[in-house]
Amino acid sequence: MSFAGEKTTTETIVVGVAPQKTYASFL
Repeated sequence: MSFAGEKTTTETIVVGVAPQKTYASFL
């Protein structure tokens, strides 16, 4: 899922996985 264009693999992982873990914590 790329919404802000191509990013670095690390950035993509941080921006993509971090929110999921945060949502999981809230849920």
